[in-house]
Amino acid sequence: MALDRTENKSSMLVIATTASILLVGQTARSQQNNSSMNMLGYKDPGTATLIGVLVTGGGQFYSGETTKGATLLGIGLGSLVVGAAASGTSCGTYSSYSSCSTNTAPLLLGTLAYLGTWVYGIMDAGNAARRHNTSLGLM
Repeated sequence: MALDRTENKSSMLVIATTASILLVGQTARSQQNNSSMNMLGYKDPGTATLIGVLVTGGGQFYSGETTKGATLLGIGLGSLVVGAAASGTSCGTYSSYSSCSTNTAPLLLGTLAYLGTWVYGIMDAGNAARRHNTSLGLM
């Protein structure tokens, strides 16, 4: 049974790696096809989305919206740091009985806030590239 789980994890890793390679290859081909547009400052929405998947706010940085990208990155990483700092273990001593409790709620909330900013950044990355291209008159 443990072998089946290992095989499933291995096959999922192979599938994810293959999909990533195909996506990067497709993005590279589309950028080569638009080489004249790249000279004009064209930003590919697919590339922006891919960078947004890898780095919170990365798609916005790529598209020239550095303030928005920095805000997303700061909120995402800041929520993780604050959540981790606010979580912890507290121990109390009551006569001869001592008890310890772990408070993980702040870490959970920080993680959820990070995931929210990450997902928003991914969803907005392609639009950020389109906004950039529109501002240059390329679309």
